[in-house]
Amino acid sequence: MHPILFKIGPITIFTYGATIAVSFLVCSFLIWRNAPLVGISRKKMLDFAIVILISGIIGARFLHVVLNLDYYKGNLFEIFLITRGGLAFQGAIIFSFVSGIIFSKINSIPIWQAGDLIAPYAALGQAIGRIGCYLNGCCYGKGILVPQFGVIFPGDNITRLPVQLYAALVLLFIYCILRFMLEKRIFRDSLILLYFMMFSFQRFFLDFLRADLKVSYFSLTVSQNISIVVFFLSLAVFTWKRFNGGHAKI
Repeated sequence: MHPILFKIGPITIFTYGATIAVSFLVCSFLIWRNAPLVGISRKKMLDFAIVILISGIIGARFLHVVLNLDYYKGNLFEIFLITRGGLAFQGAIIFSFVSGIIFSKINSIPIWQAGDLIAPYAALGQAIGRIGCYLNGCCYGKGILVPQFGVIFPGDNITRLPVQLYAALVLLFIYCILRFMLEKRIFRDSLILLYFMMFSFQRFFLDFLRADLKVSYFSLTVSQNISIVVFFLSLAVFTWKRFNGGHAKI
């Protein structure tokens, strides 16, 4: 665990915030560079990506605050301190998807083609973010009895599953699959839906290994319930698009 990257006088650079910044810059650059793969101008695609990424961060923070409202009621200023951790990625999916549709309509960007390009780098960005979670010590796993397979965070005497790293590896695998599909033009105009399904699937099962989440409806976490909804909605739209030749419009 290394929550503080470095200090310069009174200025503190937090590791989590740094990884989010790196994720933002890397994914924005890759989206810009590969925009020709989906036939969209680099400038339009960069603008689209920035809107998606910013709205995603806002949505992720919003959902995190809502899920931890009792704490933030007494610590209002900390709502804005995202550099210290606290992003719920289901919120990012919802906010970025809605803002992406609105932005694409205003700027005449083909939403499904843009989604194809965004999908792999969304997974890559999340993988980088999960490494930040590990270094920050948030999103920690349950305790285990076999120390060789766990990690002890400073200030905690329990050997825990490094579930953040598990998530990072799975998301990196999802990135590789989606990037291959993008380059080979497999499931064209549907990659963003596949991303939603794969992300929701991994999040649902990895939540069983986490110790920082509260159980809500149906003995599942809020994130798991949201993941179920996102998965089946995405599956329904994916199936609908396949029956409409893969090019149905929103």
